[in-house]
Amino acid sequence: MEKQFNNEEEFIKNLFKKVGTQQPSQDFTSQVMKTIELKSKPQVVYQPLISKRGWWVVGSCIAISAVCIFLFPSGGFSEIKIDSFKAIFSFKYTFPQIELSNIMVYAIAFIALFLVEIPFLKQILDKPV
Repeated sequence: MEKQFNNEEEFIKNLFKKVGTQQPSQDFTSQVMKTIELKSKPQVVYQPLISKRGWWVVGSCIAISAVCIFLFPSGGFSEIKIDSFKAIFSFKYTFPQIELSNIMVYAIAFIALFLVEIPFLKQILDKPV
């Protein structure tokens, strides 16, 4: 095995002596840098799908819907009950009871935990190394 490697090593040394080494042109570095600049892609600026104004509109719609459902549980806007306004400002008002199965409670808790966790993970992953 060693003879084979020695023969190859001698062959390569002789080959380099015959051929010699080549020197790059004087503007080699500048040509390489120009090529890199041409191939580099412009950085993409992050633009969210829904703007801040859009999120405000969505949140406002949800809030207004929740207030309307709370104030007008019968589903109609034709009659504003003054009693419902009194109930809001009195501490005697009780919220309706919602019965959920255990699976639904676990699902809601899991989704809430997931949604709360996303900003923390994003903050950790965006930190420079």
